[in-house]
Amino acid sequence: MSSLENSIEDLRTAKRKHVARLCQQAPSISQHVAVNLVSSTVCCKIGMTVTLSEFVNQQFAWKWLNGGSLRIPEPYRFFEYPDEFGDRVGHLLMEYLPGRTPTCSESMPTSDAVLVTQAIKTMHERSRQVNAAMPGPPSRDKAQGFPWDDEAEIPFTSLADFSECLARRIPGIELKVGDLTGSLTLCHLDLAPRNIVMMEDDQVGILDWATASYYPTSFEVAALWTLVPRTGGAERKFVESVFTSLKLEYGTSDEEVRQLMLIKSRSMSYVL
Repeated sequence: MSSLENSIEDLRTAKRKHVARLCQQAPSISQHVAVNLVSSTVCCKIGMTVTLSEFVNQQFAWKWLNGGSLRIPEPYRFFEYPDEFGDRVGHLLMEYLPGRTPTCSESMPTSDAVLVTQAIKTMHERSRQVNAAMPGPPSRDKAQGFPWDDEAEIPFTSLADFSECLARRIPGIELKVGDLTGSLTLCHLDLAPRNIVMMEDDQVGILDWATASYYPTSFEVAALWTLVPRTGGAERKFVESVFTSLKLEYGTSDEEVRQLMLIKSRSMSYVL
C-alpha cells in the first residue's frame, strides 16, 4: 500500500478496497465536491453522484478534445465501493491538473476570461469532428443537468427524440433554441470557475464532465447564464465576461436563452 499511489498502473488494477481506502484517506483539495489528492499527479473524485457515465464522458473528452492549450484530465479508473452504511459510492481516479481558479480583477480584468473563452471554442470546434449528429452525452445514457434539472426522461436515440423532449416542456411555442438539424457540439454545461483550472503556459484545464452532452452551442451559452446569479464578486464578473463573449461569437439570441431558461424552469416540475 505504501507505494500504490506512486503507480498509475497499480491504481488501475489493485483491489477496490485498497484503492478506496487510499483515496478516502488522501487530503481534500476541493471546497465544492469530494476530490482528494492521492499523489502529486493523481486525484480521486468520490461521491454517490459520481457515476460510470461521467467517467465515460471524460474518457471521450480526453481522447478527442485534449491537447495544446486545452487540457482535460486523463481518467484512469472508475469503480463503486460501499461506504460504512452500505451505500455504493463512486470513485473516479484521474490525472491531477495543478493551477488556480479563474478570476476577473482590476489587475486581470479580461485575461482569464479571454483564455477560457478560447479554450471553450477549441473544445467545441474539436467536438464537431466527432459524433456530431447524435444529441446527448457520449456515454449514451440519459442526459444530466441543464436544461433538464436532474435528467432527461429517456436516452436520446435521434434528433427527433431530443426535439420532442424540448417541445413537451413548452407546448404551443415554436422551438428557437439553436440549429436542431445541423452539426451539434459537445457542450460542457457546468463551466463554473470551480471546474476550470488556469495552468502554466496559458493552458486551461476543464474538469467535471458529468453533464456534457451534444447540443447546439446556444445550450452552452444559456447554461453559463444560469451560473451568474450563483456566483459573486470577481467570479461573477468572470462568468459574465465569458457568457457575453460566447453569446456574441455564436450569435445566440436573447430568445434562444429565454426559451432554454423556460425549458429548465418547466423541467423542475415536469412529469411524464
